[in-house]
Amino acid sequence: MSNPYAPNSDELSELLRIGAIKLERTAGIPTWEAQPGSRHHMIVDRIRASIAPLADRSSACMCYHLADVAIRFPDGSLKRPDIAVFCEPPPAQDTALTVLPVAVIEVISA
Repeated sequence: MSNPYAPNSDELSELLRIGAIKLERTAGIPTWEAQPGSRHHMIVDRIRASIAPLADRSSACMCYHLADVAIRFPDGSLKRPDIAVFCEPPPAQDTALTVLPVAVIEVISA
């Protein structure tokens, strides 16, 4: 039985277009969630401001980070983590990244 409160495909397309939801795909199954509120974004910003390479330079990772960027994983999954951390600058492109992050941070909101 379908959920009478779930948006239909036209409504989902409009919600995606205006940025009200984010869409991910895992094992071929699309999932969507409402865009988080200001508290969530403030926490993400606070975490991003604290990310830095190790002070003793014992690591070659320079800790480039992006928020809410689309990443296509080798299994075909498409994810948009709250924060993705890369050692090298990721490419500037308009499609999903295929460069894998060294770390992913998800902020769990109510």
